[in-house]
Amino acid sequence: MAQFDTFEGTWEEIVETQAARLAGKRVRVIVLPERGPQQLDLALENLLAEVDRLEVKRPGLSYHKPDPFGDELSEKYGKQGFKL
Repeated sequence: MAQFDTFEGTWEEIVETQAARLAGKRVRVIVLPERGPQQLDLALENLLAEVDRLEVKRPGLSYHKPDPFGDELSEKYGKQGFKL
C-alpha cells in the first residue's frame, strides 16, 4: 500500500519549507475551511449550552473542586459573555 506524506500549513509555509522535496512530484491540494474566532466562539457556546442542559437534568449535584486553571478560564470567558 502506498505511503502518503501530509503537510499542513498555509500555502506559503508549505512552499517555503517543502519546495525542494516536492519538486517534480505529483501532489493533491485540499483547501481547508477557515476556522476563525467566530467559529470557535460558536463551538464553545454550543458546548457550554450542552453543559447547562446536562446540569439541569441533575440538580443538586456539584462537581466543582477548587481549580485555579478552571477559575481563570471561567473568568476569561465570562468577560466575553459566556456563562460557565
